[in-house]
Amino acid sequence: MVIRARRSRLRTRAPLAVLDRGDAPGMAIATRSEDIPEHWRTRKVCASRSVRLRSQARHTAVIRGYRRSAMRSRTCRLLVTGASGAGTTTLGRALADHWSVPHADIDDYFWLPTSPPYTQKRPEEARLRLMSELFLPRSAWVLSGSAVGWGDPLLETCDAVVFLTLDAELRMRRLREREVARYGEVDEGAHRVFFEWARGYDDPTFAGRSLVKHERWLAATSQPVLRLDAAAPVPDLVDAVNLWLD
Repeated sequence: MVIRARRSRLRTRAPLAVLDRGDAPGMAIATRSEDIPEHWRTRKVCASRSVRLRSQARHTAVIRGYRRSAMRSRTCRLLVTGASGAGTTTLGRALADHWSVPHADIDDYFWLPTSPPYTQKRPEEARLRLMSELFLPRSAWVLSGSAVGWGDPLLETCDAVVFLTLDAELRMRRLREREVARYGEVDEGAHRVFFEWARGYDDPTFAGRSLVKHERWLAATSQPVLRLDAAAPVPDLVDAVNLWLD
């Protein structure tokens, strides 16, 4: 699995998450700071809110053969974002469970409660106000979803961001499977608008949420960003995030 992360202004002695046990048998990966050689140690990206990490460059690291990290709490405000169907909610819940911290999905604030659901948007100011009152003041949380175009104040409260990408064909297949799980079947007529909107994400000319807009949004933030291929199993993604934050 290839992980691309943005380097912070706080210089490190080695690229973030360069933890590779290599091909030699018996070589164990270092998962605790005292196990990592001095020239490999990195600063934690989820420190206090007063520590703002500003990105300057990107690098690539490959993590192979890492073991599952232990369940533990973590003081971090993390945003997991990406395209619809990339698995942001699934990973967000898994991380929140792993760290024993609250999880929320942006869709819960974006849409008004209606029947059928997802038919009426909540005004932008109301979304941010509701999130500020109910969720964001907490010392640690995981938030999943996309706030491109309206959520700049939200991004400022995060300590770090995980950005999930996924092959377009696989992503659309996952979306169809999700809709079947929710509603029992997929009504092509009723879902046509939604699927067309979701498919437009990879079109740079698309007016809605798109990869291009996501990239611009993330490029403007000072928070460190970890990019993950969402095709990997969720436990592997959880381990990758934990190794990055350590």
